[in-house]
Amino acid sequence: LQSPMAENDAFKQPGAPEPPPDYAQSANAPQIPYGYVPPPPQQVHLPGQPQPYGYAQPAPSLQVIPPGQPAPYASYQPSMTGVPIVIQPGAPQPQVRWVAPPTISIPGCPPGLEFLHGLDKVIIRQKQELIEIVTTIEIPNRYAIETPSGEQIFLAVEDPDFVQAQVMGHDRGYRIKVFDGYNRVAFTITRPLQYCRCSCCACCEGCKRRSTVEGSGEVFGAIRTRRACCASALTITDERDKDIITIDGPCCCSRCCSDADFPLKSASTGSILGQIKRRYLGYIQSTYSKADVFDIDFPRDLSVRMKAAIIGACIMIDFLEFEMKTSTQNNNNRSS
Repeated sequence: LQSPMAENDAFKQPGAPEPPPDYAQSANAPQIPYGYVPPPPQQVHLPGQPQPYGYAQPAPSLQVIPPGQPAPYASYQPSMTGVPIVIQPGAPQPQVRWVAPPTISIPGCPPGLEFLHGLDKVIIRQKQELIEIVTTIEIPNRYAIETPSGEQIFLAVEDPDFVQAQVMGHDRGYRIKVFDGYNRVAFTITRPLQYCRCSCCACCEGCKRRSTVEGSGEVFGAIRTRRACCASALTITDERDKDIITIDGPCCCSRCCSDADFPLKSASTGSILGQIKRRYLGYIQSTYSKADVFDIDFPRDLSVRMKAAIIGACIMIDFLEFEMKTSTQNNNNRSS
């Protein structure tokens, strides 16, 4: 006679689940849950054999490059049909690249002026807000002072005086603070308000324009206008009010569509020491925009105090010559 379990095995259909275990099994036998289907055996792939269909490649491990060895080129080559995206929309703009501070101490150099030591050229770029282009509102001037390689040395910012700026325009007095990359005031450029609106005659003391460059509790130099006809004539003095450099600008009729050169001459010998050049950036930008660009060349071994005074003279030239022309042209165009 067959047992009931043997009869069940005889009539079991292929693929049918296993019947429930017999309660008479030993208690020490492993208990397998009812309906449990064991997983298929894991497929082992030996090296050199072809990959089976559906095989997923394992993730590559990170390659560690020893120090001193060049990194391999990336296998990805971008398409040359599209324009590369340098800055993603909404991403923060790149920060200003400031010049590195000098690594050695300079004896007798005022704090903040050590950045000018050893330089023979700086570039001054005037910043302009959009509101100044579309309206007649005067905004305090800002200038970025850079090296020829594009590293920023200082940022010159005019103290706001809204009423004086709207009433007097380019004839207003100003106080410009020159900041370094650490947000410290290296020096200031100050010109008091004068009511004489004739900037070229300088026939009396009341008509002369004078600005002072000072910092760290001392005066670095001063700039005053001299009498001239249809041109700017300036004299730069030292802290003892001694004439050091003279500046004789070109006639206003000769700089309408070209660069304007302002030679820096020695007050004692008359030799040319350098120049201040205002770049001509085209008719539209030169006529309707205040964003001027100036190149200043001076001797490398010139004192840092006198270099700061020359920067003050460049900003004074911008107020005397080019702020007036741009403001007048913009007012005429808006009124028409």
